[in-house]
Amino acid sequence: MSKIIDLACWVLILTIFMSGELLDGRTISNAVDKAIVKTIKAGTDEIIDCYDIHRQPSLNHPLFYNHTIQMTPSSYPKGLKSDNFGTLQLTKGKDYVPPLLHNYRISKSSPYKKTDASQPNSLGANNHEYATIKAHGNFLGAQAKINLWKPVLEIPAEFSVSQIWVVAEGDGPLNSIEAGWTVGRSDNVTRFFIYFTADGYGSTGCYNLDCGGFIQTSSSISPDCNFTELSTFKGSQKDATFSIHKDQNSGNLWVEVQGTQVGYYPSSLFKKLSNMTTTVSWGGEILNWRDQRRHTMTQMGSGHFP
Repeated sequence: MSKIIDLACWVLILTIFMSGELLDGRTISNAVDKAIVKTIKAGTDEIIDCYDIHRQPSLNHPLFYNHTIQMTPSSYPKGLKSDNFGTLQLTKGKDYVPPLLHNYRISKSSPYKKTDASQPNSLGANNHEYATIKAHGNFLGAQAKINLWKPVLEIPAEFSVSQIWVVAEGDGPLNSIEAGWTVGRSDNVTRFFIYFTADGYGSTGCYNLDCGGFIQTSSSISPDCNFTELSTFKGSQKDATFSIHKDQNSGNLWVEVQGTQVGYYPSSLFKKLSNMTTTVSWGGEILNWRDQRRHTMTQMGSGHFP
């Protein structure tokens, strides 16, 4: 079982990628600056900002005024497995969370912005390619144990993802929450990620903590932390368990890794997903920037057939 041992995964943290010059000269708003209780430099390219859990920037979202943080789920879907997570041990912190990513945001024009394959836009629906299994019905969430790999990317602008999706479809734009691992959004490292959209990948939604939306409660795991133990082809296999589920009392959508509650998307973000998940998907996704004459060599998962 994989161990998440990057410093960015321990003790209330958030990894921030920038050059040494940016580390010395970064600028952040006064409101955000005052909420930071401690800043740690990790290695040569990363800094970690720690926040009081009750002053995390996501709480500045207009939908979250007077929001009371739910520290743990009040209910779990029947059948959600709470064991078999291996021997991974996480160090617990206290009262601080790392809910903001400075100077590394995904803009609306970014090639990494998700798209609804049924609604082609400037990216073109064919740029995102999938290999998935889907189930349709009425669900409270999903869980999957996913092998951890470091797929090869042909060009840095592409990415490779293995994940689960919980989606609410029907009248109007779809709602979706995603969780798993990705390689290629910021560097060639296998990282834990989350994503949400409330309007079919239109004007809402973002990865990790790049915008307001996700309320972090964990003091041991943060979105964007990396996995350092990975599977090897025809060798040892490493995996991690990801789950997304609805709290039946609050309607909040909780994200867990290895049985540890990372945090939740408040029900007020969604018109449909806070009521019921209608589609669950498991599988892989790549971003393909090659034209139709030659397919990208970017790998999905292990890059090999089963």
